[in-house]
Amino acid sequence: MTDSGSKCETFGVGTSERCVIRVPVRRPYTLDWWRPWVGHGNVRGIQRRRSKFQLKGKESGVDVVNLVLAAFLFLTPWIFGFVSDHAAAPNAWVSGFVIGVVAIAALTRFAEWEEWINLILGLWVLVSPWALSFAAQTTARWIHVVAGLIVAVLAGLKLWFMHQTPPRISAQR
Repeated sequence: MTDSGSKCETFGVGTSERCVIRVPVRRPYTLDWWRPWVGHGNVRGIQRRRSKFQLKGKESGVDVVNLVLAAFLFLTPWIFGFVSDHAAAPNAWVSGFVIGVVAIAALTRFAEWEEWINLILGLWVLVSPWALSFAAQTTARWIHVVAGLIVAVLAGLKLWFMHQTPPRISAQR
């Protein structure tokens, strides 16, 4: 051996040497060259972190939709004229404000708890017309039901995509 990874052979006396240089090559059929987590003990954790980074653009889109819904919910008592309702208007203001704050927090820095809070807030806004007894007022009821349903579904889908593990791809060795 003359170099690391090379092997030289001599063919007879006074003849030239033939050297074979061996270079490690990644085989494209093993699929390990694009999966940096192969061989590590914490495969699921790395896959989750990787999938969180891949969803960053989609996550911010969902948070912008939540922010728009929060502003809409906050302004609906004035737009649709149920400011005088002592249950629907304060619920729209407080729920819209809190959903907006959580959406802004999610836009600045992603955390899983923000999605759980959005899910709970969306479910609250969805059932609040019946819990606070303003279901008789159809405009306020439908605004709360639609806004709550959209916020809850978006938060639930985001949580589901975040916890869904990608399928395992294995290669024969």
